[in-house]
Amino acid sequence: MKLQKLVYYAQAWSLTVFGKSLFEEPIEAWAHGPVVPSLYHFFKESGFESLDPSEDCEIEIEEEAEGIIEDVLSIYGEKSAKFLERLTHSEDPWIIARKGLPPERKSTEEISMESMINYYSTLRKADGQEGQKP
Repeated sequence: MKLQKLVYYAQAWSLTVFGKSLFEEPIEAWAHGPVVPSLYHFFKESGFESLDPSEDCEIEIEEEAEGIIEDVLSIYGEKSAKFLERLTHSEDPWIIARKGLPPERKSTEEISMESMINYYSTLRKADGQEGQKP
């Protein structure tokens, strides 16, 4: 669950800061927060167990993307999965995508990139971070 939230925040901040998505797959507004379905299916056998960080995962990413990922990890990485779930549940992109559904109700509604950009741009302006990374 935590990985899903970190991936969501990396995508949201990349869109907001650089105007570029890190990946094209939609993010859905599931009951426990934002989810990338293919990522869920890839790791669902792990259940709620921690993932082994020592496993090799070789992917090439752009320098901007690497910077966003590092920033997201420094800001959100120490937070628990439950904390991140509560945080995403309090933020407009998830709320808007859910269209008034109760938090426990299943949904596959997409969280729009536009709603992520709008919401996180507002946060950057409020924090005086416009023109800077998150």
